[in-house]
Order: sequence, then C-alpha cells, then structure tokens
Amino acid sequence: MIVPNVARLEVIACLQGKSCLLFLRTKMINGRIPELTIKFTERPQNIPEQGKKATIEIKGENDIAVKAEVNRKSLKKVVTKMDTWENWVAALSGKMQSISADGVVELVDAGINIFEIKPKEPKPAPESTAA
Repeated sequence: MIVPNVARLEVIACLQGKSCLLFLRTKMINGRIPELTIKFTERPQNIPEQGKKATIEIKGENDIAVKAEVNRKSLKKVVTKMDTWENWVAALSGKMQSISADGVVELVDAGINIFEIKPKEPKPAPESTAA
C-alpha cells in the first residue's frame, strides 16, 4: 500500500547584489491516507446480479478516473433511487489506495451515497404597504 506524505514547499530568497535568486526546497512530513469524495450525476450501467462487491469506475474532467469496489446491494439501492428521483447527485467516498500506471486512482473501503435535489420553492415577495 502506498502511503503518500504531505509535502510542504518552502521558498528561500537569497539576495545577491541586484538580482534575487529563489531556491525551492521540499520538506516531507508524515500524513494520513487521503480520503476522497467524488460527486457524479450519471447512472452506472451493468450492475452485476451476483457477488458481494461491484466495481465502479468514474471518469471525470481531464480524463481523471477513479475506481473502487463497493457493496453490490448498496449500489443496487442507489441505482433504484436514481431511477426514482428526478434530480439527484451521488457521492463515492473512500481512502486512496494507489494510482495505477494508467493514472486511475484506486479507492479502498469505499462507500456510495445518493442525495435528492429538491427544487427550491420561491420566496413570497414582500408585500408593500402604501399609506
């Protein structure tokens, strides 16, 4: 398992005569495994009918892909709600395990949730009282 360290960038300025030279130095410090949450609004296709886990892959902007194994029953419930609700947004959350050679971010201990987007009711216009 790859445990990325959090990097902090330090800029050291050094004045020599009239010119200014900048040196960049990176200090590595210990950190926690990053947790990611990816929001999406497209319904997953081809959900398996058997097995405990299902693999979901989400491809986003700039061809960044995220892949995770989630509980198949949870995914099926989420997809049922996707079909029922008119407006919704789903979220895939998990801990980053690794980044493959293809640039796919792999999540571990992933879960999936869905939220209904309800239309906002317009506020009543304030009544003007003329005296």
